[in-house]
Amino acid sequence: MDIFIYRKGALGDTISFLPLLFNLRYFYRKIYFAGNYLYRELFQDIDFIEFLDADSKDVFNCINGCIPEYLKSVQKFHIFSDQNFMEQQNFFYYKAIQNNIWFYEYPFYCLNLQFTECPIFLPLINYPDFTNIIKSDFILIHPGSGGIKKIWPIENFFEFEEIVNKRGYKCIYLLGEAEENLIEKMDNRVFFYNLSLKKVCFLLTYAIAYLGCDSGISHLAGIMNAKGVALFGPSSAKIYKPWGNIRVLESREGNIFNITTGDVITFFDKGGIF
Repeated sequence: MDIFIYRKGALGDTISFLPLLFNLRYFYRKIYFAGNYLYRELFQDIDFIEFLDADSKDVFNCINGCIPEYLKSVQKFHIFSDQNFMEQQNFFYYKAIQNNIWFYEYPFYCLNLQFTECPIFLPLINYPDFTNIIKSDFILIHPGSGGIKKIWPIENFFEFEEIVNKRGYKCIYLLGEAEENLIEKMDNRVFFYNLSLKKVCFLLTYAIAYLGCDSGISHLAGIMNAKGVALFGPSSAKIYKPWGNIRVLESREGNIFNITTGDVITFFDKGGIF
């Protein structure tokens, strides 16, 4: 038996379905997951998942009443979207997200499955060009997020770096297109721009700790079993907290600017993250 899951969304939305997909492998021969093509590489080499581009012609035809031949083996089609699609037999429709439940747990609830925090293993590729980096004790920092109100000031990250440098840790920054404006502020700091998600996964595996905001990379850090902290404000930790060992430091009054560098260092220390 095969199953089809449709969830087109941002990186965090996509990652939030990995626990469900890893649990479904015990019940189905093949899992077809239609998601955002930008994150296709995360699903490479996972033998029980067949990734489909949610914007492809085949997926469009499928959810609009014309199922491709290779999907005829699918027993159930589960569509997570706020769009309205035509009703079909064996198709089940849900809102993309529910505002009163952790978004990792939400798809389990929709499929009437017991929620299980199972181990998740994304296949890794070795990158020899990172050999010297992974020999050191480094903290991976992603200073960006999808919303400006979710972003901690870059100067605070620099203060954090200065403190942990004195403890013997180096910091490496991950910057994407949304953080391009920060490149000129990096000076002599170590940073990577627009790394592939596979390379980010590799670095997360070897990082001694992680620091970020409410972002897709913070969720990826949780999935990769990294230890670290995600700074939240005004996001709801109840709904959007990351998976695994990424702990949430919530801001006072929902304003991330209320979090001080001292708060973050104390949070790291009390949590034994270093």
